[in-house]
Amino acid sequence: MIDQTVGADALYIIATTQGGVPGVLEDIASHPNVYPELAAWAGFARVVGLVRAGEVPAPPQPMAPVAPEMGLPASPVAPVAGGEASPPRGAGGRRRRSRSGNGLPGRGNLARNLTIGAALVCLALMVAALWVMKNPTGDVAAQSEPPTPATSAVPATPEATPTPAVGVLDATGKAHMCIARGKDVSCIGAGDHGQNASHTFDADVKVLAAGGDTTCASSGQGAVCWGDNRWSQAGSQPSDTQAPAPVSGLEALEVKDVAVGDAHACALTNTGVWCWGTDYNGQLGGGAQGDKASLARQVTLPGDARVTSLVASRFATCARNDAGRAWCWGSNDKQALTNDPAGIVGVTEKSGL
Repeated sequence: MIDQTVGADALYIIATTQGGVPGVLEDIASHPNVYPELAAWAGFARVVGLVRAGEVPAPPQPMAPVAPEMGLPASPVAPVAGGEASPPRGAGGRRRRSRSGNGLPGRGNLARNLTIGAALVCLALMVAALWVMKNPTGDVAAQSEPPTPATSAVPATPEATPTPAVGVLDATGKAHMCIARGKDVSCIGAGDHGQNASHTFDADVKVLAAGGDTTCASSGQGAVCWGDNRWSQAGSQPSDTQAPAPVSGLEALEVKDVAVGDAHACALTNTGVWCWGTDYNGQLGGGAQGDKASLARQVTLPGDARVTSLVASRFATCARNDAGRAWCWGSNDKQALTNDPAGIVGVTEKSGL
């Protein structure tokens, strides 16, 4: 059994070097000092089985909280009277220092062990892991208002992730991950808003996307979402937790792509782009602060857009076409979408995506 005084850094090294030893994954998942992302990874590795190494990602590294002034996404915060944003509560994402004991890595040799761990991580990535854990955070206290940008809300740029096996789709949210094989979607990780639910479709899944604590999938006809639905981002009337259910308004539409933000989601259909969830930062394309929660509404795009894919950040969405053009809308905090000083912008063409 792993010593109970071992810290987060040491647990990560143990995961990279001894993950295949019987009982180690169970010890890591239940360890008092494990961080949420590593616990979720250990649970996933146990479910999939280490004999199928091509479907098991490298363990997520422990990370310190991201400083807001660096211009990167922080945990969602809620606006309070006067327009100021209240900071997130809880100690999620706090990095624990390892403590030496029982011969396990401690402060004195942490650098050497991390070097070894890094080499093993590179080797594991070459075996083609399916998921890359992103935006490590801890639990976020319940909010009475939609999340708003505390710092920059720069649209997400597609990351270079390993290519999944043929017929397999994957998606990663804030603290959960999902995989689709054929008609079945299975999720693991945090489940405080039902985001680790699973669902079986009538046909093979063609689209899978996750963001924040919400997941959406489609077999090509309409879309089904589940998880956090406090601002209708799962496509139904607001509720704390949404079991897998069709997105209201998309049932009869052909769905080609889906993108999910912190509290909104959008779908590319045969009739155009539709978005739902909070419009508090213009996420639904109107160019101004809108409803706290809303069901699917169509976004007005230029007639020559011919959109082929979508990408979402925490508080904004961009639609792109095969000619290299893109149109974005939502939060323009720190002029992430356009040089216009406005904090919220409507559909605006943006280069470089």
